Amino acid sequence: SVPYLAQPAPPVPGADLHVPPVVPYTPLAAKAAEPTQAYVGTSASPAGATMFCFSLCQPTGYEPKLLKAQFEIGASIFGCDAYAIYSNRAFEITTGVVTSPVSDSLKCQVHEIAWNTGIFLAVWHKVIHQAWYRSYEWTVKTDPDAVFFPNRLIPVLKDHQGAGYLNNCQYGL
Repeated sequence: SVPYLAQPAPPVPGADLHVPPVVPYTPLAAKAAEPTQAYVGTSASPAGATMFCFSLCQPTGYEPKLLKAQFEIGASIFGCDAYAIYSNRAFEITTGVVTSPVSDSLKCQVHEIAWNTGIFLAVWHKVIHQAWYRSYEWTVKTDPDAVFFPNRLIPVLKDHQGAGYLNNCQYGL
């Protein structure tokens, strides 16, 4: 098992961060109204380990279907205290669960590590702007196709109260 390394919180980007406008709607997925608050998950974590969890979802391919299946059984981000799903347009994942659009095409020009940095800057800008995470002690970003067990993360989070972030990669962030 890889040890978790508690790190101080990085500086929060300023509001002056320039983000291009949201990509216009295209008929890849049914259009829906953007959510105005985080969705409440199936879990109520103990103090010191409350979690706002989110995923970034491509509007086409297997990710929307995978998220819908996870929702139906309360798995992954849906097992957190609150959750949100981001994409490049607002569309319904399942009845009542709509993605929040980010200002990016979600197209990575080169398929190598760190080339998707711009995409995730746009996602984090949206997360910070919405500020839904502020009601929770931890913010967790996970991919739709990642195996994530929120209940297994709780003891780790309780052991690292006050840390800015946890790094579970031996090579750093």
